[in-house]
Amino acid sequence: MIKKECAECRKSFDVDDSKRNWQSVKLCSPECQREVTNRKVRESYTQQTWPQKGECAWCGKEFLKRTPGQKKKQYCDRRCRTKKLRNDREIERASEPPKVCVVCSKEFRPHKLAKNIQLYCSDKCKIKEQYRRHPSLRQNRKGQASFSASKKVVLERDGNRCTLCDSTYKLNVHHRDNSGGSEYPNNNPDNLATLCRKHHHQFHRINLVYVDGEWFVSGPALSVFDGESIKILR
Repeated sequence: MIKKECAECRKSFDVDDSKRNWQSVKLCSPECQREVTNRKVRESYTQQTWPQKGECAWCGKEFLKRTPGQKKKQYCDRRCRTKKLRNDREIERASEPPKVCVVCSKEFRPHKLAKNIQLYCSDKCKIKEQYRRHPSLRQNRKGQASFSASKKVVLERDGNRCTLCDSTYKLNVHHRDNSGGSEYPNNNPDNLATLCRKHHHQFHRINLVYVDGEWFVSGPALSVFDGESIKILR
């Protein structure tokens, strides 16, 4: 018995040297013989050599570029593909002309997803522009008319209780002049009152009603004034 190396799988196998054609034996098993036959058929059919090897487009490492039935690959690993795409994106971004910030006139490069809408170089400039357009935000920033600061004062003033039913469950701070949803709310503590969620909801359900040629204001919250409606005098 003589040991030989398989030409296909590179494994060592024994060959009986007493046979006449032992020198022509190059494959270890019928499976290897079948694989060699199939590869030759594929090469003759596709006019290509299999398996195909090549270099990675990013790291230059040699890898199995293509096998029968698979698409041609350019990268040896997903990480190499991510690095290559990121590098191409940075090169493309560097080639684009920079934009000018509308606040500080500083040149900057916008985010890839906000090329047409980004106007500021940083969040600081964005906030500065918002304060310029809406002065009430600047007052809130300094604490002069901040709702959060006034809310703490009002809750302490009212003892953390509803001013109508003395409830301490789910308290809200109500604007007496109904300016809470406006652009410039009046956050003066004298204009605020502590209410529970139930009464706060009732105050926002006050309606204007026209009955028999007269106008009335009606709502559940008017029960505080010993009635369900109040007549409007003209």
